[in-house]
Amino acid sequence: MLIIGCDFHLHQRIRNAGIDILPNFKKGGVAGAYNRGLERLIERMCKILFIFDQDSAVPDDYFTKMLDACLALDSPRFLVGPKIFDVNVARDFMQTDVMVVGILLYAILGKLADLLAKRLERYCLLASGVSNGTIED
Repeated sequence: MLIIGCDFHLHQRIRNAGIDILPNFKKGGVAGAYNRGLERLIERMCKILFIFDQDSAVPDDYFTKMLDACLALDSPRFLVGPKIFDVNVARDFMQTDVMVVGILLYAILGKLADLLAKRLERYCLLASGVSNGTIED
């Protein structure tokens, strides 16, 4: 099979190590690649599947803990997953918080500036004797 845009020798070394390579040709992105890989593993009657993406990091005892959790279910069919902390979502959330705080701060400072301008205008009018000091709020 000719695969365009890949390192043929690297693929051959990986295959020689007993690892399958499933070219997906960017069909469906990462989700499409996961689906294709899962279909292959299910066809081969794989009993336990672990799914990771390119930036996944797990502690040394991850597989042991996950297998223990699976065995504790006492069922042949289940889906188990760890609690996930996505730093990108946390970063987006923090940026949203910063934006909201910025908008609130801008609104508060704007209101304070408006009140200060009205007070200063009232003071100036009273000091000059031009008005009786009544300003519409």
